[in-house]
Amino acid sequence: ALPIFGWVAANHTGVAYFYGELSRHTAKACPRILDITRRVIACLRCQSPFTMKFKKINGESELRVWTDASLRRQGLAGVGRAGYIIQYVGKDDPLSSTHNMISWGSSVDKRIHPSTSSAEISALLIGLKAAVPLVKIIRAITRQDVRLNVYIDAQVVAHQISTGKATTNARSEEHSLNSSH
Repeated sequence: ALPIFGWVAANHTGVAYFYGELSRHTAKACPRILDITRRVIACLRCQSPFTMKFKKINGESELRVWTDASLRRQGLAGVGRAGYIIQYVGKDDPLSSTHNMISWGSSVDKRIHPSTSSAEISALLIGLKAAVPLVKIIRAITRQDVRLNVYIDAQVVAHQISTGKATTNARSEEHSLNSSH
């Protein structure tokens, strides 16, 4: 059944996270994996794999990068998952639009983070790393400028970024996030 979930994960962003978790444990099923499988089935019952919807973009365009992270605590630090969705839309398209999803990813974040903010910033960097080459490709194809906007759900991280105080690791200056990145 895992190959079928692979196809579903490639066509249903909500299942991509669960697929990553399931694929790590295919040899040894345990109660946790069975629970994840039930959640995937429930997710698919509520919303079947969506048809990729693409809409022509008139006027100014925008590449939206949506990022998120989860952190599983292990003492004072933790590890988790990082994910992103990249959407190519018109500048005036509402944030609730579901068309033109052109890329997404979900992976285990192997870094040990001292805080959830650190994990969110790491996910942000992963999403930007995937999006920046797409900006160049879109500019080359359309011969128009495309704006890059990033959306995160952690307000404290957004504040840290806007004030220049965000880092992916509070103890490491080499990983600091600043306007030059």
